[in-house]
Amino acid sequence: MNAIDVPIALPKVSAMPVYLAFDSIVAPEPRGIDMMSLLDRLRMPVRLKRFHREFKDKPFTMLDVGCGYGSPSTTVSYFPKCSYSGIDRDAAGNGEEDFRVMESYYRLDLGRDDLDAIPDAHFDVVLFSHVIEHLTNGLEAPAALSRKVKPGGYIYVETPSLRSFAVPRSRRHHSHFCDDTTHVRFFELASMIDVLLDERFRIPRARIRRDPVRVAAAPFLILSRTLKGDSWSDGLWDVLGTAQYVYAVRRDAASVRAVPRPEAAEAADRAI
Repeated sequence: MNAIDVPIALPKVSAMPVYLAFDSIVAPEPRGIDMMSLLDRLRMPVRLKRFHREFKDKPFTMLDVGCGYGSPSTTVSYFPKCSYSGIDRDAAGNGEEDFRVMESYYRLDLGRDDLDAIPDAHFDVVLFSHVIEHLTNGLEAPAALSRKVKPGGYIYVETPSLRSFAVPRSRRHHSHFCDDTTHVRFFELASMIDVLLDERFRIPRARIRRDPVRVAAAPFLILSRTLKGDSWSDGLWDVLGTAQYVYAVRRDAASVRAVPRPEAAEAADRAI
């Protein structure tokens, strides 16, 4: 996980009630997000909101790909019945509590190691939040790990969008794609969609990330960044459209219609 998606620490200011005024005017919530308090929705990492309504109060299995920077303890705080597993080559930024809440930790380099240790068709949710742009074989990782999703389960893949090349450079928050020197590849949304379609996933949503609560809170976030001496654009991914995501559902085996390969189709034509 990249540091851009860590929970927001809001300042305690007298204007805080103004946040609540936005609760009645923000855009309708995307399907799958339950009504929480506005501040809770602002603090929750966007990658988790898609699944909160369905899984907040029931047991489920999650595989978090790139589980550093406190992601295990943050995730389990929102999903207390989650059986959480993580993949990372070093799990940077994690503490004892993060390792304690993990059911399994797979210390793997996705660009080099095989994934045989991870059970197939096992997880209800697999998360890729700002991971594939760090890999030279970035699209191979979600293709391989999509097979770890059980039928009816979900995969969520988020990366910087093309718009991330057009924003001001940032000193700390990686607003511009090239601010992070560990970014090695840029991926179009269409290429991510094609990979999951090839793996027989259904794509309910693929788009620029626009969390309505973070958009509504933008004036306060801009003020906070400016007072800290940061660039005004730091962290405003949902306003500037500098992140994109694909949200996909694994089809049941019975619902997948076999698609003939080209050679099979040619043989069928010759037989007519």
